Amino acid sequence: MHRVAFVVDRGFHHIGLHGGVAVPFLIGLGCNVPAISAAATTGSRRERVVSAILITFVPCSARSAIILAIGGKYLGGPWRVRHFHDDPAGHRPARKTAGTSLLRQRTGHGSVHPAYSLPRWGKVWRKTWERTEDIVTIVTPLLVIGSIVLRCSAILAPTR
Repeated sequence: MHRVAFVVDRGFHHIGLHGGVAVPFLIGLGCNVPAISAAATTGSRRERVVSAILITFVPCSARSAIILAIGGKYLGGPWRVRHFHDDPAGHRPARKTAGTSLLRQRTGHGSVHPAYSLPRWGKVWRKTWERTEDIVTIVTPLLVIGSIVLRCSAILAPTR
């Protein structure tokens, strides 16, 4: 996520935020409520307020489904494509106003990113086993035994 924040940092600087608010905006594509909660972790009060306001313009998955269904039914397919293509441009005045009207300060975002490297496969397998050990050793045998018991009880049960 730090790399995402670094990549989008320049774009967010145009509205007076830093790239660290990219994660709440990405969360906003799923649902705006947890995205606004995630915006509370950003740096200053100004960034929290501006990002919380702007997140409401991000079309969440539920809103997108409704827009696509109703818009497609009554306005046709080309409208749906145009709506999602033009949506970010349509909210540009609101974003610019929110970004510049609250405290005229601009924030910088600097972060150190480690170099890309290949994973050490021994560590990957060990970590994978730690996360899946309970499923393999506890859940799977219980499911298999439970399925066998249910199947045997269905075969042996008297029919009416």
